Amino acid sequence: MGIKMKKTLALLISAIIIFTLTACGNNNNRPENSSTPAEKTDSETPNVLIVYYSYSDTTEGIAQRLQEKTGGDLYKIEVVDQYPSDIYETSDRAEQERDSGNLPELAGKLPDMSDYDVILVGGPVWTSTVATPVMSFLKQVDFGGKEVAGFWTDSGNPGNYAADFEEQVEGAALHEGLGLSSVSSYGEDELNQELDAWLATIGNVPETESITGEKNNITITVGDNEITAELNDSKAAQEFKNSLPTTVSMTRMDEHEYYGSLKKPLTKTEDLQTGYEIGDLAFWTPGDLFAVYFDEPEEAPSGLMILGKITSDMSVFDTMDGSVEMQIEVSE
Repeated sequence: MGIKMKKTLALLISAIIIFTLTACGNNNNRPENSSTPAEKTDSETPNVLIVYYSYSDTTEGIAQRLQEKTGGDLYKIEVVDQYPSDIYETSDRAEQERDSGNLPELAGKLPDMSDYDVILVGGPVWTSTVATPVMSFLKQVDFGGKEVAGFWTDSGNPGNYAADFEEQVEGAALHEGLGLSSVSSYGEDELNQELDAWLATIGNVPETESITGEKNNITITVGDNEITAELNDSKAAQEFKNSLPTTVSMTRMDEHEYYGSLKKPLTKTEDLQTGYEIGDLAFWTPGDLFAVYFDEPEEAPSGLMILGKITSDMSVFDTMDGSVEMQIEVSE
């Protein structure tokens, strides 16, 4: 069983494999190559392998996109006996395979895990659990203590995928995966932000188009007031950066801070600290709140991830109301 790891990895990137069980236009019934070895990138020493099972073009397209983002290698899981194009027939067959223990035979040669530091395994949620082709792959491979993360998509109900995947991964350092619902509803920018923000939480991610900025400068606009700040290079700060632009409803607390809820809480990846410096931007983990500190509190808060610091004049906070809308974006 995988061991959940929350430590910072020295060499770790990631990618995501996406599957939409309810997607139209499934094409699994067409002939596919019988052998799909890992597709090598130009890197001489790749350390990431992206393994995925595809029931439609959605998964393959996203896998290829994220290969470009991360520089990882691709390995497509394929079965000898293709599944029906009808999703209900496929679900029935998969249920029989699980109940009988006769998982599908895979086509082609399995990848050599010794070539990689990180293996990312993705697939669909089939009847509330891991798709049987992915199960078959997990049963046959020896991860040998490698870092492993899982990915899944669903049409609204992830079921027990995360827990079931964890139980089937043996001999690996298992990291928190990413589940996405209704992938087709994502816009291009929204999907990229979601992927990049997740990648930024899993270690030293190679620079991608979305998270590679010349600077970490951001602008916070409140009415007619404009506040400038600079984010630090922590994973939490970069995850926050990749969620921008965003608008946060903020509430004033006494005379020292504004706080509010982000659309999606940040992943708790940093060493937490107690207290802050005036001008700090932070994420307060006990309440999952974004905070802007403009003066000293009576009591130093604990459980903070410091994201950055205000670089402009903070006297502007003296004139701000008790409840404000902060529009936050990366500076041009």
